[in-house]
Amino acid sequence: MLIYVCESIDKKQFARKRVFDKWFIKFRTTDLEKYDFSFSLDDVVILGAVLIHGNNTERENLLNAFLESYQMYSDYKS
Repeated sequence: MLIYVCESIDKKQFARKRVFDKWFIKFRTTDLEKYDFSFSLDDVVILGAVLIHGNNTERENLLNAFLESYQMYSDYKS
């Protein structure tokens, strides 16, 4: 499992996301799954994704842990 976040300090995170999306499509395999995420932090949009191998034996546990953490952060921000 890999989690990446597009750097946003220079406000170019949307361009970075487009590049990562293009790479993912270009080198796509049926084994790799990508789950995009975004949230706002102090009026800055944070973009990223989770990449995970579809055959990872801990796939469900890892995704659930990520989603739980993401939800806890979202609830905290509300």
